[in-house]
Amino acid sequence: MGNQFKKKPLWLWPWGFLEGFIVSVGLWVLAFFLELFAPLSLFPKPGFPINAIVLVTILSLLILLKIIFPKSKFFNWLASVKSAIPSISLFLFSIILMGIIPQIGHGMGIPGALLNLLGSWLFLIPLIFMLITLGAAFVNRVFPVTLKNIIFTLNHAGLWVCLSAGLVGTSDKIEATVQVNQDEIAWYGTDKNGNVIELPIAIELQKFEAQFYQPRLALMGSKTFFPESEYDLNSNPSIKIDNLTIQVMQYLPKAFATDSTFIDARGVPFTGPAAMIQVFDSNGKAITMGWISSLTHVTAENTLPLPDGRELRLLPAEAKYFGSHAKIYSKKSSTVNQCLIEVNKPFRVDGWWIYQYSYDNLAGPDSTYSSFKVIYDPWLPLIYIGFAMMLLGGLGLVFINDSKK
Repeated sequence: MGNQFKKKPLWLWPWGFLEGFIVSVGLWVLAFFLELFAPLSLFPKPGFPINAIVLVTILSLLILLKIIFPKSKFFNWLASVKSAIPSISLFLFSIILMGIIPQIGHGMGIPGALLNLLGSWLFLIPLIFMLITLGAAFVNRVFPVTLKNIIFTLNHAGLWVCLSAGLVGTSDKIEATVQVNQDEIAWYGTDKNGNVIELPIAIELQKFEAQFYQPRLALMGSKTFFPESEYDLNSNPSIKIDNLTIQVMQYLPKAFATDSTFIDARGVPFTGPAAMIQVFDSNGKAITMGWISSLTHVTAENTLPLPDGRELRLLPAEAKYFGSHAKIYSKKSSTVNQCLIEVNKPFRVDGWWIYQYSYDNLAGPDSTYSSFKVIYDPWLPLIYIGFAMMLLGGLGLVFINDSKK
């Protein structure tokens, strides 16, 4: 490659790696000035069917170029590793920038685009260049039909399908958060920009249920310390935290605060846990004693100050499980579906995925509402197809290697 750089004049066919990297740098400079004078965020994202037509057109042009000009030096360069590596390098450079620079999610022009690379020419143009070289590569290897060419085409075409569908699919993707109160029906959601949008589906919350772990003790100061071993608050344990011993005198899973103490409030909604604590130093001497509790809608957080300036806290209990019994109404199919929506167990209707998202953290199991994330992504099946193609291509590579052995 070094001899090629020294002996062959620049831009003389056949092009090599040097021309490829010069083209990549030129495209990056073009993207920079486009973002400077005509930010990509000013242009509307093309939706279906325009985005599909653009993809089909790009692929069709590559196929026609191969058929009409089978010996084209430019097409053969596009389909070669001498353009693939520079295009991949340019795309990876954009990805590395995204990893280095915090992506706030908004901003245009320069330097605003650096904070929102996914929505700028600085990401789009390198991705398009890589899609063109990737498309030319597998179009060039479709024929003759051999096992090696089939495997090559599956790998490269699968990657092309994934990347292209992911690129154009963002304009058709709808994502919204729907907060539904108990025994109410919600037809509207809020997108990531805070805009209220009407949905073709509705959610009726019948019942929210949740289970929680016991709350954790924490010793807070310049550093935070947690118990050194597991414990059960119901068994009045003696707990070691840093250089202190914590004796749990009484634990109430549901408690209500009075003037100077806490009382058992099992069955009372919106109450939370509280514990009577006695603290001993490393010599076994009692330091202090008092109630600690977590923040709820009816009880303020109560901490136990220590003489050394630190304080003992009862952290909010972490959810072990939460889910929602709901009815899903569909305008398109005029159906009503009874379902249980749980974390990592979404419900799907008419192409919409409904995920359990959140709830009233302060109310815990007494939450009167449940929040759902609803997502419509019509290009997702095509991305799955691309992954399946790459998987088949990978298995084919294994088969060829095993056959050689």
